[in-house]
Amino acid sequence: MSNSTETRPQGRLHTVAVVLASLIIPAPILTGNVVEAIMDSSNPAGLEQLNVPLAYLTEILVSSFTVLAIVLIAFLVSVVMLVLRTRSMRSIALPVIVAAIQVAVGVLSLIFAQVVSGVGG
Repeated sequence: MSNSTETRPQGRLHTVAVVLASLIIPAPILTGNVVEAIMDSSNPAGLEQLNVPLAYLTEILVSSFTVLAIVLIAFLVSVVMLVLRTRSMRSIALPVIVAAIQVAVGVLSLIFAQVVSGVGG
């Protein structure tokens, strides 16, 4: 029975680190979409053309980057705590791999969005 405990991931902290790593891209995107929906529906500045892509851009970017910073800080804290608790770099392999994949996908999606917008005009 002790062998199953040794091969098991490091419990809740490991789970938290993996979940936070998986939220690096979706959380800011979801936040931006929610803020855009709220701003478009309430229209606090009284804009006449809400279909303009840059309407409320500042509010959307500030909220998205704030959520990204919170997720990244929480992820880094959980990874550091996991390393300190387990004294093993193997314990952070999965969370770091997931975070790296999230960052790579985010960067690639931004690059491809620029390519597509450049081709489309």
